[in-house]
Amino acid sequence: MPPPPLENPVFVPQGPEGYKQVYHEVYTAVAHYFPVTRSNFYAGTMETMPVITAGFWDAPKLDWYSFPELYESALQTIRRRALVTITPADVGGFFVEIQVHKELEDLPRPIHANAGAATYRFEVPIERIGDVVDVPYVTKGWIPLGRDHALEQRILARFRDGR
Repeated sequence: MPPPPLENPVFVPQGPEGYKQVYHEVYTAVAHYFPVTRSNFYAGTMETMPVITAGFWDAPKLDWYSFPELYESALQTIRRRALVTITPADVGGFFVEIQVHKELEDLPRPIHANAGAATYRFEVPIERIGDVVDVPYVTKGWIPLGRDHALEQRILARFRDGR
């Protein structure tokens, strides 16, 4: 039977002097999965660089956290990024909230797909015109897929266990 899910935000009972330790432990847990690009100790926030996951090839790095999530990432380009907020609680201690957002790459067709990109026909003589066969596609961005709750739970468990 799997353990019950951790609350997000999770309450960490500490005195005001324990903030530095909480921040450091959260930073270490998040940095295991993502490179942290921005962190503000005084505001209690962290933001990570988006990481494209390669499905089952990233499974050892992600501790085999969720079969459906890894399977989905193996079939299409999905990136994840984490946002962390640490806020002081009124009763003493801190609330640690970790959000992992998933996004799907927006492409008109799969990259390296040959169908339709350049088809040479042999019925007519080859004309030597310098046409561009495939116009480079500028991605319009990423389609939000919501949050990756399984990875959030994995990071929270790593923070709780202090690994």
